[in-house]
Amino acid sequence: MIMGAFGIILLLMFMGIMVDMGLYFTSYRRLSAVTKYSSEEIQQMLPYYSFANDYESAFRTEFNKNLYEYGYTLDNVDRSTITRINTSRLGNPIISVEMDVALHDTYQCIFLPIIGISELPVNASRKTAQSYGIEKRYTAGMPVELWTGGVELDD
Repeated sequence: MIMGAFGIILLLMFMGIMVDMGLYFTSYRRLSAVTKYSSEEIQQMLPYYSFANDYESAFRTEFNKNLYEYGYTLDNVDRSTITRINTSRLGNPIISVEMDVALHDTYQCIFLPIIGISELPVNASRKTAQSYGIEKRYTAGMPVELWTGGVELDD
C-alpha cells in the first residue's frame, strides 16, 4: 500500500514535469514564430529591401509590429540587424539582404519548483540571407540610381 502511494506520487510528479515541458515548448514555438515571420518578410519583400533607401527602418517597423502582436516587447530582443550587400557572382550583379534576429524570454515553471527549478530560459534566433539578381551589370562608378533604374517598387 505504501509502495502504491509512493508510485502515485512519482506518477503525479512525472506528469507535472511533462506539463511544464509541454508549456515550455509552446513558449519556444511562439518566440520562434516571431523570428520565422521576420525571415519570411525578407523573402517576400526582397525587391523592396534590395533597393529602398529606408529598408532598415521599414524592417524595424514590421519587426516591432510583429513582436508586439505576439505579446513581446523590445526587452526580449538580443539582436536584430539587417544588412544589404552589393556583390557579383560570375559577373552577374546580385544584391544580398541578410537578417540576423535573436530573441529571449523566460518561462515561469508551474510544477518544476518542486525540484528547485522556478524558471527556464527560452531563446530563439535566426539568420537569413536572400539574394536578388539584377539584369543590369554594375560597372565601377555607375550611380546607384542608374543601376537600379527600371525596377518598379509600387507593385
